[in-house]
Amino acid sequence: MQILEAVTMAGEAGVLSDDLFNILYDSDPEGGPLTGKSTLYQIVLHLNRRLQKVGKRVCAPKGGKGAPKRYRLVCARKDPYK
Repeated sequence: MQILEAVTMAGEAGVLSDDLFNILYDSDPEGGPLTGKSTLYQIVLHLNRRLQKVGKRVCAPKGGKGAPKRYRLVCARKDPYK
């Protein structure tokens, strides 16, 4: 739940994906997995499945090419594919 706590505390400003990765793996002496971004994506995906029950989700709106993503806690749409 470290991700949920971080995005909740960040509010509208959001949390950079690199910062979330550091929060997750800060205590790991090896620094975490080599494929950190895909691991972070999978963790957020599973978290969103749990948050769906309360009408929330963690998302990172697309920025410009190469721009860092900022993850935020938002209200979920009833149908995310509309």
